Amino acid sequence: MVSPTAHGSATRFTSTCLIIAALLFAAFPLLRPWGDKDGTSAGLIDAMASPLWVVAHCAGAFGFVALTLAAVGLRDLHRGTPGQRGARIGALVLAVGSGGTLLYYGAETFALHALAASPTDQTEALIAAVREGTTQLTLFGVGLLLVAAGATLLALAVQRGGVLPRWSAVPLAITVALYLPQFFTTPGLRVAHGIVLAASAVWMAVAVLRSRREARVIA
Repeated sequence: MVSPTAHGSATRFTSTCLIIAALLFAAFPLLRPWGDKDGTSAGLIDAMASPLWVVAHCAGAFGFVALTLAAVGLRDLHRGTPGQRGARIGALVLAVGSGGTLLYYGAETFALHALAASPTDQTEALIAAVREGTTQLTLFGVGLLLVAAGATLLALAVQRGGVLPRWSAVPLAITVALYLPQFFTTPGLRVAHGIVLAASAVWMAVAVLRSRREARVIA
C-alpha cells in the first residue's frame, strides 16, 4: 500500500485532473459550432471558420490529456493493491489511445479551421480529405477504442483494489466507452453525452477525495 503522504498527493493530483477533464469534456460540445451538421456548404464553412471551432476542439483534446493524467494518478493510488497490475496496464492503454486520438483532433482543430477561413472552390474537397482519409479515421477509431479499453481496465482495477468504492469508476468507464458511438448521433445527444461524461468524472473525483479523508482517519 502507498504511504499516507503519497496517498494524499496522489488523491489531490487525480481528483484535480478528473475535475479539469470534466470541465473540458463538457465544454467541447457546448462550445462547438454545429453548423457543419446542417448539410449545407455555408454551415460547414461558417462552423469551421469560427474561433469557437478552435476553442471547442482544444477543450476536447486537452480533456483527453487530463483524463490520461488522472489515469496515471489512479495507477499510483493502486500500487501494492490487488488492482495494481490492472491499473498500470489500463493507464498505459489509455495513454496510447489518447495519443492516437489527439493526432486526429489536431487536424480537425487547426487544418479545417485554416481551410474554412480562406474558402475556395476546393475547400469542401480538402476538408473531406482531411476528415475522411482511411488512415486518420482508422487511427482515430482505434485510439478511442483503446481509450475505452483503458478506462474499463481502470474500473476493474478500482473494483479489485479496495482503495476506492468498488463502483466509483464504472460510470466514467461507460461514458468514455460511448465516446466513439456518440459521434454518430445528433448534436443534442452529443451535448448530453458531454454533460453526463463530465458528471461521471466529477463523481469519480469526489470518490477519490473521500478516500483521502478516510485514509487520514485511519492514519
